[in-house]
Amino acid sequence: MCILLLISLFAFSSCTSQMFVRKKYVELYLYNNHDKWGLINFEEHWVLPNEYDEISYCDGYENVSKDGYSGVIKLKGKKTIIPFEYHSIDIFNKDGLTLYSKTDNESGKEYFGYFNKKGKVIWKQNMLSGNVQN
Repeated sequence: MCILLLISLFAFSSCTSQMFVRKKYVELYLYNNHDKWGLINFEEHWVLPNEYDEISYCDGYENVSKDGYSGVIKLKGKKTIIPFEYHSIDIFNKDGLTLYSKTDNESGKEYFGYFNKKGKVIWKQNMLSGNVQN
């Protein structure tokens, strides 16, 4: 069963601000086929293939989940800026930061922290010990 939903997106200066400034209008279709999601544009060209478990949009970035892991793709250029290795990733806040959580495969320790829009970890903390790492 295929589901095709129209989502009209605006590129805003911030997704959390109460006052939005319209920069440009983008019309994308959220496409679901066999419980996998993708995005196509008005000309029916794939923006993102339908291979993702979840897709959420904010300010030109797609937070996507695939095979139980989350990552972030910058829509312009379809560049993965945060790889698919995280349990969860929030949308970017007004300061351009996103909160993530991850379990280290070797040590089994759980971490959380913040990424910037370039995909760089700017703050990281071990959930159990409270040790902060930059």
